[in-house]
Amino acid sequence: MCSCGKAHSRVAHVIRFKVVDASSASPQDLDRSVSIIRDRLRRLGLRKFHVGREGRFVAISLRKIPSGALLDAATRPARLEIYDLEPSLAEPSRDPSGHPGASTSRPAVQGHEVVVTCGQRGDRFCPGVSEAPPRRIYYYVFRHDPSKGIPALTNADLDHSARQNYGQAADPIVRLVFTARGSRKFQQLTRNEYRRGLQRNWPQHFAIVLDRDIKSFPQIDYTDPQLSDGISGGGQITGIGSIAKANDLALVLQTDALPVKFVRVR
Repeated sequence: MCSCGKAHSRVAHVIRFKVVDASSASPQDLDRSVSIIRDRLRRLGLRKFHVGREGRFVAISLRKIPSGALLDAATRPARLEIYDLEPSLAEPSRDPSGHPGASTSRPAVQGHEVVVTCGQRGDRFCPGVSEAPPRRIYYYVFRHDPSKGIPALTNADLDHSARQNYGQAADPIVRLVFTARGSRKFQQLTRNEYRRGLQRNWPQHFAIVLDRDIKSFPQIDYTDPQLSDGISGGGQITGIGSIAKANDLALVLQTDALPVKFVRVR
C-alpha cells in the first residue's frame, strides 16, 4: 500500500474513493493520485491526515470529517482545458457557418473527440444558447488531439509556483497564472481569434473548460485594434458558485490534474 501524509494514532474516520473507470487506471495512476490528493489536502489547510491506496481504492484517514466541499476539491480531476472554440467544435455542435450549436442529449463521438457540457450549477452562459442562466445541461462535441495543440492550453501551462488568484466580481472568479510558455500560447490563441474575427466579420471565442464543463467562453473583439497582437498574461474562470469554492479551486489548480476520476464510496 502506498501511503502519504502524516499517520497518527487517533484516526477516527476513513473515507474511501474508487475510480469511476477502473479499467483505465494503472497502478501508477493511483500512486500519482495519492500524491496529488495529499498535496491538495495540505494546501487546503489539513494537517493531520493519512492518504493511502487500498487495492483499487484511495483512502483518506482523518480525526474529523471535513466538509464535503473540501473533499470534492481534493478529489476532483481539476482538468483545465482552454480551447479555440469555433474551430474546435465538431458536428453536430457547429452550424454550416461555424457558429456553436448545443445539443440537449448526449451525442456520440468519434476518435479524437470528447463530449463537453455546459449548464452545471454556477454556469451563467452557454455557447449557442439564448437562455441565461441555462436551465438544463447542454452538450457539445469538441475535437481533442493534444498532438495537434487541441486544446490550446492545459494544466501544464499553469505556473504551479504562483498562486492562482481568486476574487469576487459580479460572481466569484479564479484568475489563472500561466508559465512563460503558456502566456505565449495564450497570446497566440487570442491573436489568431482576432484575425479570424476580422476575416469573418463576427467575434471569435475561447472556451475555458474545467472537468469537461464550459465555465466561460470570452469573445475577442475584432473591432478593437488593441487586441490585434492577442492578449498577454492570464485568463480567468467564472461560473464557480461561491467565494469559498473559488478559493478552493485556486488552491487545487496549484497542483496537477488527477489522472483519473474518483467517486466517494458511501
